[in-house]
Amino acid sequence: MVAFQGLWKKEWKMTRVYHFILISLSILVIALSFWGLGDNGLEFVLFPIVILLILHMFYLPGYLLYSFAREGRMLHVWLHSPQSIHQLALVKFLNGLLFSILSLTMISGIIYWVITGIDQLQFYLGDIAKMLMWLNVHSVLTAINFGVFLYLLWALRHYLNNIMGGWSWLVTMLLFILLPILLGWFQSLSVYKVMTNWGYIGVEFPSIKEKIQSIQAVEASMAMGVYTGTYLFYITLTLFMYFIASYILDRKVEV
Repeated sequence: MVAFQGLWKKEWKMTRVYHFILISLSILVIALSFWGLGDNGLEFVLFPIVILLILHMFYLPGYLLYSFAREGRMLHVWLHSPQSIHQLALVKFLNGLLFSILSLTMISGIIYWVITGIDQLQFYLGDIAKMLMWLNVHSVLTAINFGVFLYLLWALRHYLNNIMGGWSWLVTMLLFILLPILLGWFQSLSVYKVMTNWGYIGVEFPSIKEKIQSIQAVEASMAMGVYTGTYLFYITLTLFMYFIASYILDRKVEV
């Protein structure tokens, strides 16, 4: 526990500038939205803040790139630490995840507060709160998956650097493009649907559904959902990438 606390303090000192800049930029965007668009109505203020919320799925991946880049300057010191590779890596994920969730919560709270001031949306507050929660959870899950993917590419880049030198950057960029294409191809196969299309979990939004039906005068469906099989597939994929990356750094990278 003491060792982990030491790693946490080191990580915080090394990366606090990243958190300060991104959270400050978020606050600046929110302030400018109210200052520049507030006179036009809260509906206009809402738009840039929602964009900011969506962009937060890149907070954790960006943080990991920044943190690993800092470690790359003295990689031999990091890899020769007496702590395990899992402790070294997980402290980075936890630090980035903590601050990304704090920032995400702040922005979501401001969005909900703005919505409470829009008369036309008062009837939908409950459904909007559920929708925000659903989007935030999946934004965090997407960020973790993408962050682990970048961790794998970073490990592969350092491993390939020992073999082909500067060409490792080119191979890494090709993998960054080709691996998602390969995943997309696999997801188009029927075997993927068999593996993932089970255990549907959905969230209904009855007040929004009722409004749509009143406008269209037809039966409408307003729900967001995903299959349990899809969760399991991406959890397995994320863990696989994480352990492969950790194994490469722990056993294959020579510095």
